[in-house]
Amino acid sequence: TDPGLFGTTSDIKLPSRIVNGNLSHNISIVKTKTSISLGVNANYSQLIGMENFYVGPNLNLGQAFLKNTMRISIGSSYNQMLTNSIKTNEVFNHRLTYSYNPKFKNQKVGRVGFNISASYLQKKKVLATATGFNEFTGNVGLNYSF
Repeated sequence: TDPGLFGTTSDIKLPSRIVNGNLSHNISIVKTKTSISLGVNANYSQLIGMENFYVGPNLNLGQAFLKNTMRISIGSSYNQMLTNSIKTNEVFNHRLTYSYNPKFKNQKVGRVGFNISASYLQKKKVLATATGFNEFTGNVGLNYSF
């Protein structure tokens, strides 16, 4: 018999399972060029001897300016983390994004875009045995497409 990819003919079961879910409602107000998104997300992961469950709400707001060439978005989310059904952490994530994509009269020269984003993540420990940390991430981008 063929030993298979991993050298055995028995079924190999993966040692983990991950399930993600997100439910949100988005509202776009065309007249004011505003967008609002309110949602809830959940993440369940099962590893050998450990189960983690994250769940919490999120809110995002966006506003376009200058004939839709500039956009600013802000968002926040809050998640509780449970490990083996015990609340171990609270996670806050705040985001800010700015993008500018000017429109040229002659599109044959291509398109240019600029964006900058920042994210601040704060994981607070609830139990003495849990780990907590703060993290800041920033990105700057310049793109050209033709």
